Amino acid sequence: MFLKYSIAILSAFWLSACQPSETNANQHVSKTEPVATTTTAALPDDIKFLNPMNAEGRAKSFDELISEFKGKVIYVDFWASWCGPCRQQFPYSKELHQQLNGKDVVFLYISFDDSENAWRKAVEKFAMPGYHILPTDEQKQAFYNRFQISGIPRYMLIDKTGKVADDNAKRPSSKEGLLKDIEKLLAKS
Repeated sequence: MFLKYSIAILSAFWLSACQPSETNANQHVSKTEPVATTTTAALPDDIKFLNPMNAEGRAKSFDELISEFKGKVIYVDFWASWCGPCRQQFPYSKELHQQLNGKDVVFLYISFDDSENAWRKAVEKFAMPGYHILPTDEQKQAFYNRFQISGIPRYMLIDKTGKVADDNAKRPSSKEGLLKDIEKLLAKS
């Protein structure tokens, strides 16, 4: 009985550890400068930063973000540098990226960090190949609302036409199952 009780408490703590804070979820407009679409000299070429702003200087919608990758399957990872379960998935994500190298699959990492510095340090430390974005507070709020995000990590699969195929996709550690789901989307015209 004690073991069962202890597991329940630890599970509740673990799950709540990576839930967005009320402060984060209720903020609206960011005062942060847009992040340019570049690579950092210290990072490999397969790590790219996306600008969260559109040409008019407004925060891009989710649809605008993914439209840049039309014709490709997109695996979206909502994460943050402070989220232990998110970081635990990174080795599996790298492995998946290697398995799908050369195929029409894009890895899009959307961070819920509050600090650009913490986000960039995590991207450098984990060197996750793919596209990285630190959304504005306005974008974060829109993501929370549209996809009912109550905790991270959270994954999504977007098909080649830009439609959400699975808004609660398998984690990278679910290797075979996730690979099958991506392969099915790749096979569709």
